Amino acid sequence: MKNSVKGGLAAATAAVLLLGGGGTLAYWNETETTTGPRAITSGHLDLTPGTCQWDLQGLVGSLLTDVDPTAVLLAPGDVLTRTCALTLSVAGDTMVVDFTVDTEVAPAGDLAAALTAATSFTVGGDPYTGGTGLPEGSYAVQTVTTLTMGSDLAESLEDTSGTLGDLVVTAGQKTA
Repeated sequence: MKNSVKGGLAAATAAVLLLGGGGTLAYWNETETTTGPRAITSGHLDLTPGTCQWDLQGLVGSLLTDVDPTAVLLAPGDVLTRTCALTLSVAGDTMVVDFTVDTEVAPAGDLAAALTAATSFTVGGDPYTGGTGLPEGSYAVQTVTTLTMGSDLAESLEDTSGTLGDLVVTAGQKTA
């Protein structure tokens, strides 16, 4: 036999002995499967409108409650107030909500120049100024919008009209 064939045969025999015949070459390997909950669920952010009520307070005189704003005739110094109830529901283990009200509710038309609008709101009975966010839970929300007619108005604003704007309430997930 040739030396190269003898060398190859010796190498093959050594490999068989090392791998399958009691050699010292070994690899450890293990596989495990863990089980756990497979269903996951998302939370929610719901804002549900309730009822609104309009009240009218004159410069002099008593408060008129539950008025139809389209049926009253405003006079200088009057304050027309819209109070609305809403419910905010927040569900999410890490969600925080910011809550805002659009105060652009002044009427359009000729009467707009005579009225000043302001809106405030409470969440859970406390004034809410924003920024801090609301954690998971259910909240009673109340918005109060006042439209105040100036007390020193020109006669040119007599018998004028306008259209009241919508009240836009927004609850959104805080992102920073």
